[in-house]
Amino acid sequence: YNQRDSQWGNMLINGQSSGCSGPCNITRVGCLITSVAMMASHLGRRDILPSDIASSGGGSFSVGTAMLVKGTISVKGVSINRTQIASKLNPDIVKSGPVIVGIYHGQFGTHFVVIKSYTDGRYIMNDPYVAGGHDKSFTDYYSLGSVFQVDRVSL
Repeated sequence: YNQRDSQWGNMLINGQSSGCSGPCNITRVGCLITSVAMMASHLGRRDILPSDIASSGGGSFSVGTAMLVKGTISVKGVSINRTQIASKLNPDIVKSGPVIVGIYHGQFGTHFVVIKSYTDGRYIMNDPYVAGGHDKSFTDYYSLGSVFQVDRVSL
């Protein structure tokens, strides 16, 4: 999924029309929501889209914000659990499946991507913001030192 997709890009996250230095829509600030949707799809729930997470209700977000909470959220009757498992990447982490990685980067200070694998000395990612952002080398775009959180997602 790409957060700038015309199917959902202009959708407001948690109904927030301001507070994100402009509209809090998926295109501008939906990298984490889009990454969680990618993980849900990977885990077999291809029916859960970024728009479903963005409109899943106030309990999924920090009060009055567009910031997705850690822990468990409910989307389309499915419990999606996001748990921080590390603060740095290492090859062993991705052996048991993809993870969401938070990095210090961009206009809003943080960005989230999905790390799919570690192959030939490279972390392979899906970046929800970059056009055609699937199967890219993480270090071609970001530094390993920019990683501040690694999350596992389960259903």
